[in-house]
Amino acid sequence: MTDSYRAIVFPEPKHAEVREFPLRKPGAGEVLVRITASGISVGTEYLVNVGTFPFQQYPCLVGYQSVGIVEELGAGVTNLAPGDRIFVGVGELPDGYNEGCGVAHVSHAIVPALQADAFMPRPIVAPSHVSDAGASYTVLVAVALEGEQMAQVQRGDVVAVVGLGIVGQLVAQVCRGKGAIVLASDLDPKRAELAKSLGAQDAFAMDVPAFDEEIRKVQSKGADVVFETTGNTKVLEQALLLARNYGRFVVQGHYPGSLEFLFRNAHWRHLTMLFPCGGASRWEAMHALDRGLVNVDSLITHEVVPDGAPDIYAKIAERSPEVLGALIRWS
Repeated sequence: MTDSYRAIVFPEPKHAEVREFPLRKPGAGEVLVRITASGISVGTEYLVNVGTFPFQQYPCLVGYQSVGIVEELGAGVTNLAPGDRIFVGVGELPDGYNEGCGVAHVSHAIVPALQADAFMPRPIVAPSHVSDAGASYTVLVAVALEGEQMAQVQRGDVVAVVGLGIVGQLVAQVCRGKGAIVLASDLDPKRAELAKSLGAQDAFAMDVPAFDEEIRKVQSKGADVVFETTGNTKVLEQALLLARNYGRFVVQGHYPGSLEFLFRNAHWRHLTMLFPCGGASRWEAMHALDRGLVNVDSLITHEVVPDGAPDIYAKIAERSPEVLGALIRWS
């Protein structure tokens, strides 16, 4: 067993580096996991990276989704075995460090095998045919599922997805799987083409007012459900106008400050507004990956080894549209 592990650390805003820490043995009820890959949550980790995530303190470890191989069992563990490949969403903090919305970008993790009162009471074993990329994005798949579940998307609904970052792409896939007519938009033509290739009925590289015209060619009264995923308040205000009267509007993006919009844009349409926060079951997310209902692999635009992490976070800090999904390959 190795006696140390590596981790991605943000010592301060807009600065990422790899540091090494001592690794203890698993205690009773714990397992040691060798991480094979961790998925970067580009939107959230951008906020941590640039210093605008709420209440963020530095230095911090970062990340909340990874996958790895169980290597050692602590005393009393019977529900896992060495060689099991599991999703990991938790980790330990070294003394003097803070969480950067999680602690998942590490080479090794000590995790509880059972934790009855926790949000995720036991680790999820990833099916063999689910890729490392898919398994390491379990949380963002759950985010997309919760938005669709809260909106109660039905077969035949006209669904508009505004913004085709990785969450928007996953939302489009999940809603298409429910039998909805999915129309999507993003300013980036490559992202629009990708969404269409992965199942959207149509996707457009255009702003929201132009997208509105395209939606009304399909359903003149507007969309039954609108997902706004950009995290941009100005875009959200425009996107409210895409919905039909008594439609559903899902605030699927992350807004680090105050969320402001014209009240009448929602009020006059009698909209139901929904605010998912990634609370869908990780088990359901892994089940969706297991059944092939979502395709994560096609969304990964960048894969790096740990020493390449500073460069990918620099691109993320610049809001480079080239970075859609990013994977850190640990082993």
